Amino acid sequence: MLRDYIRLNQSMLVAIAVALPVSALAAHLMADAESHINTTYVTIIDYATYLGTFGFMFYLTNRHRYKAPLDGGLPQSSLRTDLKKILASLGVGEIVYGVVRWLLQYYLIEVWQYEPYLSSVMAQSVAIVVYLVVMNLSVRATRMYE
Repeated sequence: MLRDYIRLNQSMLVAIAVALPVSALAAHLMADAESHINTTYVTIIDYATYLGTFGFMFYLTNRHRYKAPLDGGLPQSSLRTDLKKILASLGVGEIVYGVVRWLLQYYLIEVWQYEPYLSSVMAQSVAIVVYLVVMNLSVRATRMYE
């Protein structure tokens, strides 16, 4: 069970490492846009990059769980059940992440006059910490690995 949590967190951290520079670059490229437009588009780009990378990493680290045994029976772990659990966990975590990230980035750009790329990195860093806590609590609440 602990190994599964480590794999899940590893997948999340790799996805974060990919999404962080991509969203910072996007924020920098859209520096001339209004604060709310910059923040919204950067958050969308961040989500697309993170979810794509996370989905790929999650599949790579868990593909052995969903292969059918050689005797032709059903896999030990039901893909449908696990998908429901991961989507429930991701849903809660992503809502919290999105709200924290958008509000903080907008505040940093608009009120404190930070550069868009710096505000993106700072907002994403804070939101990541909150997201990791919420995501791990959600995975435990859905009993994904039990």
